Amino acid sequence: MRYRQLQLEFQMDEKYEHLAKNFTKEKFRQALIDCHADHINLMAKCHHGWSYFPTEVGGMHPNLDFDLLKEELEVAHELGLKAPVYVSCGLDERISQMHHDWHARTKDGEVQGGTLDKRYSHVLCINSDYFDFYLAHVEEICTKYDVDGLFADIISVRPCYCDNCRRGMAEMGLDVENESDVVAYAESVYVRCAKKLRETLDKCRPGLSLFLNGGHVRRGRGDLAKLNTHLELESLPTGKWGYDHFPLSASYARTLGMDVAGMTAMYHLSWSDVGGYKHPDAMRYEVFLSAACGAGSSIGCGMGGNGVIDNATCKLIGKAYAELEKAEPWLKDSKHLADVGVFGAEISQNYYGTSRTFSISQGGENKGDCDAGCVRMLLEGHYLFDSVDADSDLSKYKVIILPDEIRLDERLEKKFNDYVADGGKILASGRSGLCHGEDKFALDFGVEYAGAPKYPEDYILPDFEIRDFENAAFVMYAGGTRIKENGGEIMAKRLNPCFKNEWIHFGSQGHAGPDYNDAEPGIAKGNAGIYIGWNIFEEYATSGSTIAKRIVCHLLDELLGDNKTISTNLPAQGVVAVADQNDRRIVHLLYAAPVKRGNGVQVIEDVLPIYGTDVTLEVDKEISKVTLVPQGEDIPFEQIGNHINFLVPKFTCHQLVCVE
Repeated sequence: MRYRQLQLEFQMDEKYEHLAKNFTKEKFRQALIDCHADHINLMAKCHHGWSYFPTEVGGMHPNLDFDLLKEELEVAHELGLKAPVYVSCGLDERISQMHHDWHARTKDGEVQGGTLDKRYSHVLCINSDYFDFYLAHVEEICTKYDVDGLFADIISVRPCYCDNCRRGMAEMGLDVENESDVVAYAESVYVRCAKKLRETLDKCRPGLSLFLNGGHVRRGRGDLAKLNTHLELESLPTGKWGYDHFPLSASYARTLGMDVAGMTAMYHLSWSDVGGYKHPDAMRYEVFLSAACGAGSSIGCGMGGNGVIDNATCKLIGKAYAELEKAEPWLKDSKHLADVGVFGAEISQNYYGTSRTFSISQGGENKGDCDAGCVRMLLEGHYLFDSVDADSDLSKYKVIILPDEIRLDERLEKKFNDYVADGGKILASGRSGLCHGEDKFALDFGVEYAGAPKYPEDYILPDFEIRDFENAAFVMYAGGTRIKENGGEIMAKRLNPCFKNEWIHFGSQGHAGPDYNDAEPGIAKGNAGIYIGWNIFEEYATSGSTIAKRIVCHLLDELLGDNKTISTNLPAQGVVAVADQNDRRIVHLLYAAPVKRGNGVQVIEDVLPIYGTDVTLEVDKEISKVTLVPQGEDIPFEQIGNHINFLVPKFTCHQLVCVE
């Protein structure tokens, strides 16, 4: 896998006159060198529908008077870069204006993406003759040029109600009024088109890479992910994705046995944010976050209409990639370690076929708040985790988390009970662990289902100490599930409020206080693990309650015991990862504190040095040295049995530690 990739944006309207007039191979070569890139996706056809080479299938940009793609490819290959081509699929404004019959349609017949009098973003249906045109265009490019693969953009499972899709559904006996049937048909269209693209590439030259970008790789749909040769996880933190999306997305993608790259951008906001430059420390943090998550990096950047990648862009990317390049010897062929597996809400929805998240998933869509809350708790608690699905081998994980929403059918009930029988433990919350279609527990937590909570808010009274807090009854906002004891160890009580806020009586400006005489079980420990009677992961995602996080961390530590791979005193906004590489173990330490500015934009600006990071690491052999890399500085350590302890005196933004 190439770790230092570029996604070169060159989306040019015909209003750009004398396109690429200042482009020279020498300037382009120097830009790639300054960026420290080893891979670049080159624009062959953009969303406007213009090609950047002479074409007999499509339309060459009217203001381009030379073969830009050819010259870019020559430079990239001279420098040893891999160079796939970007060919926009779902958007092609030139064709859109010519073929209204190729548009994807909403249920009420409107054009998906906008009205016909609005330029740009008119989505085309791949179940129309448009896709034959697209295949011909791809074949032309891959036959004419020595490309290394195809990046097909704006292509995903897209429910569509155009005439072609309506006819196709009718022929398959599907009901166009049934949303599940429409989704199933859209999925069949996507799979068929993906296979046709693969066949087209293989006809041109076997072995070309292929990635179909829809803005999000759906967790729990490894079958769809594997239609690609590799995965590029589009996730611009300052755009619509936020800093929670990529670690969660990567936690699933890296389990599929495929090369993975995290796709961010140098822009302050999102794509094509010309003149918007991300802070250099944010760029550094994002590429090393990708590395810590077991992925390479792909940075989106723009080439101006004059055909020049400006110096500010090159320096911004180059600073981050120069550091990443030095770190690569400790990244290549490494295997990410995880103590915890998360069977999350999006995975459950995809398992049961109820998901409607086909593109960007930030965690908050489709009842996915619990996924966002879970990943944030695990990152801040410095736990090593993967996302798992119904086909995953659970035996490698010490604990499985079922956050808030995960009901179990017969297959999942057997899978998780077999896991418990083999010594695994489960942490479940809310409705998780209940049977699919029936309100009884499928797993033995030593409790029985007792219905929904009586009040919108109630209280938790733990029987254990919570770090940094005195013992108290803590309010819980997100609801959950009531339980009654059935042989389990009760670890916390649920206290109801003294009364419900109503127009006739109310608790000041908030909820009424706890009634200590109205208590029932709230958290219980049984043979299967620990059950929490609240939607505690949604709680953290929506209210940010530190209490909720502290409770989950305490319970996870209870289940993990002495079997944690790593423990550290790194602050909550720090990120920890561990990977094995041949006969050595690599520890990733990162720290930055994103803050929200403007209209919810997450910004990294002040990256402060972190002093005195204490690390305890599980090892399986005698350790000879611990080294800060790439600096090559050995640091003292102490080994007691199968654990070592060491102190990282200081680091800023990121630090790799090699244990061998």
